[in-house]
Amino acid sequence: MVRDRTAGAAPPHDAVGETDAGRIIILGIGNVLTGDDALGPTVVNTLDAEWVLPPDVVVLDAGTPGMDLVALAAGAERIIVVDTVLSDGPPGTLKVWDRETLLAKPLSPRVNPHAPGLIESLFTLDLSGDGPTGVRLIGVVPEATDVGIGMSDALVASVPRVIATIVETLREWGVSVTPATRPAAPDLWWQVAARGVFIDGSSGRTRSRDA
Repeated sequence: MVRDRTAGAAPPHDAVGETDAGRIIILGIGNVLTGDDALGPTVVNTLDAEWVLPPDVVVLDAGTPGMDLVALAAGAERIIVVDTVLSDGPPGTLKVWDRETLLAKPLSPRVNPHAPGLIESLFTLDLSGDGPTGVRLIGVVPEATDVGIGMSDALVASVPRVIATIVETLREWGVSVTPATRPAAPDLWWQVAARGVFIDGSSGRTRSRDA
C-alpha cells in the first residue's frame, strides 16, 4: 500500500511474472492475502487477460516488492504502478499521480518491511541515471487491508475504472492497445476462494461458482 503524502483471443502475455525490462512496465503491487491490498494483482491479471498489448509493454504482478522496485523498474522508459493508497475519500476513490508530483513529496521512514517504497525507488533510480522518464501511480482508497482474502465491493467495483485509466495512460504515451476479441478469464483465485464467486473481468460483474 502507498501512503498519499498529499493528505482475437487474448494470447498469454509472457511478461506476467517476469522482470525482463521493457519500454513500459505496468506493476500491480499488493498482497492478495490482505483484503483490498489485492487490488494491484487483480488489475494486472485482468488487464493481461482482456487487452492485447504490444511486446514492449511488460505486465507484472509484483506482490509486495519493497525496495526491490528499483530492480523491477530499472531500464524502463516509463512505468505505471497500481496499488491501494492511504488517502482522503471513501473506499473505492481513485487517485492518480505523475512522476513530478511524486518526486516533489518528502521521503518518510518505511513503516514495515512490505512498504512498496515507490518514491524512495524513484529517487534511487534517478541518482543512478536509470530512472524512468514517465511515471503514473494509479491508486484506490481501500476499505480494509486486514489479513484475509477477498476484496470489498467498493474495490471490486473500482477495477474497471483503474483499467480504463491504464489504457488511457498508455494511449496518451502513444501506445496502441486494443481489447481482446475473445478475452481470457483472469486468474483471480483469491476472490473465488473468499466469496465463492468469479469476477467477470473488468466488467466488475460476479457470477456464482456453479454458473
